[in-house]
Amino acid sequence: MNYFVPNFGQDNLIKRTHESLDWAENKLRHRWVYTKPKEDKDAKDYKVPNFGVDQDVLDTQKNIATASKKLNHKWVPV
Repeated sequence: MNYFVPNFGQDNLIKRTHESLDWAENKLRHRWVYTKPKEDKDAKDYKVPNFGVDQDVLDTQKNIATASKKLNHKWVPV
């Protein structure tokens, strides 16, 4: 897909962030050199607990089923 994307210049918040960083580096006489952290191999094995379906989702499913039965109409989202 080919479509025009306007360029409104740098976002004001990004500009202010760069200005703040420049100010702090000059004030402290220290340059911040960002280095990407190495991947933590132990983090891959971290188990995320599964507490099941959220109660809000269960309530929504129940309410849809109740409304469908009451209105005699099955809702099929597209």
